[in-house]
Amino acid sequence: MTTIVEIRGRGGQLLERFRSDAAQISIGRAFDNELILEDPYVSPHHLSLVKAGDGWLINDHDSLNGYEHGSRPGKDGEFVKSGDWLRIGHTELRVYREEHVVAEALPVDGAEIRLARLGRHAVWPVLLFVSLAVFLGQAYLGSFQEFRWLPSLGEQINWILGVGIIAAFWALVGRLLRHRAGFLAHLSIWSLYGICAVLASWLASIAGYNFSSGGVFAALDNVFSFGLQVGALWASLLLATTLTRNWRLGCAVCVSAAFLALGLITTGGSQREFSAIPDYYGEVLQPGFRWAPAAEPAQTAAAVTQLVERVNAEAARLAAEEAQQKKGRRTSVVEGD
Repeated sequence: MTTIVEIRGRGGQLLERFRSDAAQISIGRAFDNELILEDPYVSPHHLSLVKAGDGWLINDHDSLNGYEHGSRPGKDGEFVKSGDWLRIGHTELRVYREEHVVAEALPVDGAEIRLARLGRHAVWPVLLFVSLAVFLGQAYLGSFQEFRWLPSLGEQINWILGVGIIAAFWALVGRLLRHRAGFLAHLSIWSLYGICAVLASWLASIAGYNFSSGGVFAALDNVFSFGLQVGALWASLLLATTLTRNWRLGCAVCVSAAFLALGLITTGGSQREFSAIPDYYGEVLQPGFRWAPAAEPAQTAAAVTQLVERVNAEAARLAAEEAQQKKGRRTSVVEGD
């Protein structure tokens, strides 16, 4: 029986495969072992694997740190079958027979191939440049005073650095789980997300501007943000993990829903408790973004008058309630005396 020992690092990454037909394999840091490990937490002569039937017996050579078999501490003379894993120091070993059946090959997803192409040197610089141009365009169109290019450029560069940090995180996940980083592909994915997020926010702003409704803007902005986050997370999960299609989609939807809920809670907590005031949209855009017909001056004046009257009535009501509460507190103090 031929023995195959896989040596894996802390993150489970395969470092080496050792193959031997010997009846006994000694493992440790000393140079007279059959399998030599470069791990300072492994004893010079740590343990031996001795063939026994269709598996192996472990002979622990009074090692300092012992070993783990699966998820529990091992003991001398324990039996190990093909496919079991051992932890010696900070090194993980997986022991197999040559006849051990391996899993079937995973099908290559066509979407994964297309997403990996985003990491080409002819693609990612273009997406970074376009994202920078889109952000600068947004800042320029949203400005109603003399536009300062250098401060705006600095802000956009900071955003691009943030995209780089996100891409580095997913590249690290991919390196740990799939032994493939794909940093440039993730950089392109999140650059594309930024471009689409800016354009979607502008669409929501234009809709809110034309409908004069903050509710329309908030609803569209949240819907667009949620959809784009799901798409970007799904793409990064596809490149960085081996999750199945349903799990990828479920994780992307759940994480995006959590971010959306957090944003809604934060926004709701910062809203003023002035429910009698009607919904309106206060952001002013360039006249060229207006497609809805402008209201007549008389209609606008009447609407403003009604709004002021409602604000004054609500303010008077709140003042009366506060005065009543103060009167009640004074009465309670007098009765207590």
